[in-house]
This record gives sequence, structure tokens and C-alpha cells, in this order.
Amino acid sequence: KEATEELLLLFMQIDLLDPYITVLIEGAENKSPKVASACVLVIKKSLQTFGIKVFPVKKVLSSLLSWFDHGNPAVREGAAELAIEMYRWMGDMMKKQIEALRPAQVKELMQSFECLPKDVPVKPLKRLRSQEMQQDDNNTIENTTSPTKDIDSYSLADAVDVLSQIKDTFYEGLVAKKWSERKEQTEALIKLLNVEKIKNGDFTNLLRALKKSLSDCNVRVVEDVVRCIGLLARGLRKDFAPHAKTISIV
Repeated sequence: KEATEELLLLFMQIDLLDPYITVLIEGAENKSPKVASACVLVIKKSLQTFGIKVFPVKKVLSSLLSWFDHGNPAVREGAAELAIEMYRWMGDMMKKQIEALRPAQVKELMQSFECLPKDVPVKPLKRLRSQEMQQDDNNTIENTTSPTKDIDSYSLADAVDVLSQIKDTFYEGLVAKKWSERKEQTEALIKLLNVEKIKNGDFTNLLRALKKSLSDCNVRVVEDVVRCIGLLARGLRKDFAPHAKTISIV
């Protein structure tokens, strides 16, 4: 068993983690509890060994919670250990990822998180070969004092389809005679756009309407419109650029 684990870690070190983690995730669904728990264990060891920067966080998170409901206690225990290891690297960002678990499971994990040493740097035990090739003359493994810098919460988030939730009544309300009705629409849009990641789509009509509303006679409506554009840019990130150029916002 240990030899197999070491061999898998060696393959990862020579190549990349992603394809092997994919196979291990599939293995964690094996009907044999021994195989399933062993796969979860190797996933945890790969994170311990190579660090969060090269670890496919989102891919693992997509399966992690289901392992907490596995029929075998060894798999559930392995899932908890993996979650704790991920917390070591991700910090409080990991707390949000376990919110969907049962309250008792969340409480137990939170207690485990709190028991971990504070302000203790975490660092990978080994580098991938590709990383070694990029290394300078300094052959020591980098001490990653802030591992969460290697994680972008945006990359972990699921994109929200906001376009499908914007109805014709929004556009009608945005040009209503009463400023309070226009304000009502902008406030509703702020709530809709205030998400981590927005699914890309054709935002031309929305942005044209918002651009027109930048000239609204009510300053509170204008402030909301500016915030809406900012939230859309934040949620789309690089995908916002072509939309902005189309209507000359930037």
C-alpha cells in the first residue's frame, strides 16, 4: 500500500497532479471501502507533499462533501482529514466550502480547525519537476508563509446565471417616471449581481440601459447604477472587457 502511494506521488512529481487526482477521485467512488479510503488518503498526501499552488482545489471540492456521507467510516474519516489539510492551506476560505455539510459535521470540523497551530507557515515538502526546472540556484523549497495567496476564491466559485433572472419588468422600471421605482430596480439588480462569479453572456442590453441611467436626474439612482456596473465587472473579470468596449464604458 505504501509503495503504491509513493509511486503515485512520484508520477505526480514527474508530471502534473491533475490527471492523477482525477483518477483518484474516480477511485474514491469504488465499491470497495479499502480502495475508496486509500484514494482519499493519497489525495490528502498529494496536497501535503506538493502544496496548494499545484493542487486542483475546485476539482477535489466538487467531490469532497459527498465523501462525508460515505457508508464506510474510513472514507468519512479520510474526508475529514483531507478537509483539515485543505484548511491548513486555505484558511478561512475553507470554512465556506463545508457549509453544506450536516451541522454536527460542520461543528466537528470547525473544532478541528481551531485546534490547528496558529500562524505556522505551511510549505510543500517537494516540488514538481517542472517547478524545479524553473528554480534559481537556490535549491531550498520556498517557505510559503501565506498559502492562501496561491488560491483565488473566484476560481472556486460557481458562475451564477444572472441574465436569465433579469426580466423585462426591470428595464421598464428603470425608466419609470418615479425615481423611487427606478431606485427599486437598481437595488434589486445590486442584490442579483452581488455574487462571486457571474456567468458570461450577452450583457449588451443591460449595459446600454445602465449607461443611459448614468444620466438619471436622481443621484441615488446614479450611485446604484455605478455600483451595478462595478459588480458586473467584478463578477465577469476579464470577460467584462468586450462588453465594456462595446458600449464605451471604458
